[in-house]
Amino acid sequence: MEAIILYPQTQRIETLVLSVGRYTMRVLARGRDDTMELSSSYGQWIDEAGVPIEFDAFVASDADHVRRLLERASSAGVAASWAGAITHD
Repeated sequence: MEAIILYPQTQRIETLVLSVGRYTMRVLARGRDDTMELSSSYGQWIDEAGVPIEFDAFVASDADHVRRLLERASSAGVAASWAGAITHD
């Protein structure tokens, strides 16, 4: 699944959602090599730096699309470790 994160000042970041828990979400932002962990407290989502965020959109993706996004995002570590985890249905 992909998500568009909305930061204050209307900055939008396209991400690939790697995992979702009740209070945490791990995402890979387009153009970055490392993942980000988002967390929710009292109904407000924040990024790793504590900046409040909102979700602008969620879009479902098929496994092949996810694999291609991961391969483009990182040529080694992140893509290799997450591609195997996501494609196992």
